[in-house]
Amino acid sequence: MHYGPEEKTFTDDQIAFVESFAYVLSYMIELDETIHDLELISVPIMPLTPELAILALQGNINDRRANKIMEDTLHYASEKRIHHFVIDLSEMLHTEQSSVDLLKRLVSALRLMGVRVILSGIPVSLAKDSTTIELLNKLDVDYVSRLESALPRLGFEITKVGPQS
Repeated sequence: MHYGPEEKTFTDDQIAFVESFAYVLSYMIELDETIHDLELISVPIMPLTPELAILALQGNINDRRANKIMEDTLHYASEKRIHHFVIDLSEMLHTEQSSVDLLKRLVSALRLMGVRVILSGIPVSLAKDSTTIELLNKLDVDYVSRLESALPRLGFEITKVGPQS
């Protein structure tokens, strides 16, 4: 009886197949790591002061990303004790129903947590849809056309600082 591993000889075709399979697997691992890295930046929250942050929603928002935005933003607001959140929508490319639902849920949850919300840069694709207009008008938030218009409403002033001599 022989219980140890038996030596096997592989053909060139078998070796080529295993090598190509290994290449595909390594590519899939790299792709998975890239997706993970992209998820880290898919919720761009920028702190301005200890109590004020900006959430810049960019690109397309599908259901999966909407859930990530919701979760990360609420955790951030709670953890950092944010009092004011400006949500900038000016760089949203396509607005699916999930993005409108996200805005409703996110604003409602932040308000429930005592956070004041201002929406800035409403894209034309949202502004021209009657259902979306109706929903956004029901939200208890301020609206501004540009991000820099939100700061004075919160008591902040933007000043230009010249070069120091």
